[in-house]
Amino acid sequence: MRFFLTVAGKALLFLTVIFCVLAVILSGFMMYVNWEENIYRVPKEQTIRDDFRGRIPADASRDINEWVAAGQPSGVLHEEPYTNLHGVLRDSRGKAVMYSDAAAETLGQEKTPYLTLDVALEKDAADGAVHVLIGEKTGSSDAAGEYQYDAYLDTAFPYGDEYAFVNTAYSVLYALRYWIYAIAIGGLILGVIAFVSLMSVTAKRPETEELRPGILTKIPTDVYLVLAGGIFALCVAGFGASAFLEGPGIAGMIVFGLAGMSVMLGICMNIAARIKQQRLFRHTVIFYAVRGIFRLIRRLPLIWKTVLFTAAYLLIELIVLAACHCLSARLFGLLFLRDLIMIPLVFCIAVAMRRLQREGQRLANGDITQPVDTKGYAGDFKKHAMDLSRISQGMNLAVEERMKSERMKTELITNVSHDLKTPLTSIVNYAALIADPDTPQEQTKEYAEVLVRQSDRLKRLIEDLVEASKASTGNLDVELTPCDANVFLEQASGEYGERFEQNGLELVVTPAPQPVMIRADGRRMWRIFDNLMSNACKYAQPGTRVYLSMSTWGTECVMILRNTSKEALNITADELMERFVRADASRSTEGNGLGLSIAKSLAELQGGKLELMIDGDLFKAVLRFPVIAQ
Repeated sequence: MRFFLTVAGKALLFLTVIFCVLAVILSGFMMYVNWEENIYRVPKEQTIRDDFRGRIPADASRDINEWVAAGQPSGVLHEEPYTNLHGVLRDSRGKAVMYSDAAAETLGQEKTPYLTLDVALEKDAADGAVHVLIGEKTGSSDAAGEYQYDAYLDTAFPYGDEYAFVNTAYSVLYALRYWIYAIAIGGLILGVIAFVSLMSVTAKRPETEELRPGILTKIPTDVYLVLAGGIFALCVAGFGASAFLEGPGIAGMIVFGLAGMSVMLGICMNIAARIKQQRLFRHTVIFYAVRGIFRLIRRLPLIWKTVLFTAAYLLIELIVLAACHCLSARLFGLLFLRDLIMIPLVFCIAVAMRRLQREGQRLANGDITQPVDTKGYAGDFKKHAMDLSRISQGMNLAVEERMKSERMKTELITNVSHDLKTPLTSIVNYAALIADPDTPQEQTKEYAEVLVRQSDRLKRLIEDLVEASKASTGNLDVELTPCDANVFLEQASGEYGERFEQNGLELVVTPAPQPVMIRADGRRMWRIFDNLMSNACKYAQPGTRVYLSMSTWGTECVMILRNTSKEALNITADELMERFVRADASRSTEGNGLGLSIAKSLAELQGGKLELMIDGDLFKAVLRFPVIAQ
């Protein structure tokens, strides 16, 4: 409810918690008294009488001691008009020798005393002092006489003395002896609900429920707890002091008790507000001091950190030894010898770590031009320095590879643009010539043939590009079945034999003497051979031989294509395997540079491997596939 977010609602919850705490405390106290006084088994009148019988002798002893101190006069000793208890002291003959003014009216009347006590006065032989003994008789000492004390109690209790208070208190205890359990449980439940609700609405605005902490939350938590704890301690001290006072003591206990509970509840509300702000521990003087110290230490160089750590360690060691009283000369010498060995070792480690730290920072800042100096280190520090040196070398290699990759990307973009632009330009130009009405009919037919040829070239380029992309990402469907690898060599020989002769090349095929079974997709496998044989036709030196052979090496089937390039192969095998890269740097020959890349991806999809080797003008393509055991 929004009402409890208002000041009136929070005040109501606050007072409810205080009231419930008082109810639970008083109920618990009454339960304790009930069980101690056995109220559930003893009638009220008997309990009150037993309590009075314990109080009357003390009051009688006080009165008789005053009478003895006054010289044992006969008659009225003092006046007590506002008490419900009146006493008469009689001698052995029944004569009243001491009585209070209020009890004088009972001397001539036949009234039954509430309680009668036997009194004896004993005189100490050593110092002559007279001692009052109530309820006891002695015969060994020098007794000054024996008396009887009659106590009269007005059970109407017209005066508000301790007897009236006891009578009222026991009446309340007996009236509530069964209700106090319900009061305690109800007060506990209601108090918990009110307390949780109060903590929930603390520091919240009634309109938007936004946090609105009070001014006390701006005080650091530890300082606030010290101040509030001091006020609470004063309330506890005032409550304890009031317990020893008569009359106004009860009022003082009530005031200081309520004040102490209010202070404690206020502390809980303040802590709840700080928790909601997430500033309970962070907003303390201790936290600020520790954070400042750690920030200062963090900014110090490693050597100074080591100095501070060593000094703190030595100081703590001396304090502990001094506190244990075990700092003997011999022990001090042993500890001094140990520290003499340990401290230089710690500083050597710190210096080595500082050097490694600087090298690591240099590498992190990108300075990889200088190698890491590994001199002056030992053990794991030397190993770590060597690791940093290898990291520096690796970073140099990575930068070089990255630059090489960037160059190849640039070349790829250039080559793609060139291969796409060349047929597209021809298509656009010849289409414009065909559309020109002044172009002769004979030339129009010739231009149309060029247009068809360039369109087919552009179509093949786009199809190869799409296939290369699918092959490299594994998006092509592959159906692997057992097949004889010799069949692919025979198929390649049949398909390309005549074409090789037209290009002035001699194809030499050397199959395996026995069938070699591999697991492959026939359609994808032929595309690999088609790309390799087509490249040989385009780039092999006319008048030379092209060798296609197959053999088994261990558990692998190895198919090798060798030819001599008609262009100088001033390029690495890895670069030649990239897309849109040709051995013909001028890109004047037919082709788009995707054949080898597609062949490599198709081989890997079937579980094989395609490797290129270049030795001068000798080009070698090695195709490897696992052999199926027959």
